[in-house]
Amino acid sequence: MTSDELSRLRANVDHIDNQIAELLNKRFEIVVQMGIFKKKNSLPLRDLKREREILTRIAQFTVQENAILSRNALKIIFEKIFDVSLQAQQEYCKSQSPDNSK
Repeated sequence: MTSDELSRLRANVDHIDNQIAELLNKRFEIVVQMGIFKKKNSLPLRDLKREREILTRIAQFTVQENAILSRNALKIIFEKIFDVSLQAQQEYCKSQSPDNSK
């Protein structure tokens, strides 16, 4: 591999990273909306059943013929996304509470 090839690969990774960041931002916009709904309807912010459903659904990507990412690696990534999603919901709901409008 030459330096030019390495630079090209890095540029590809940078492009993918930008797409991931964009998609995560869109996901978190929706997650905050869900948090607002849940708070208004006195529902818990965390839904472990839903998280398990997502993990089961995304596990299919690890059984594809050309999959490099292991099931465990994907699980770790999504568990972190769930944790940060919950944190975003909590922070937004807290910032919108009457006590914080002072």
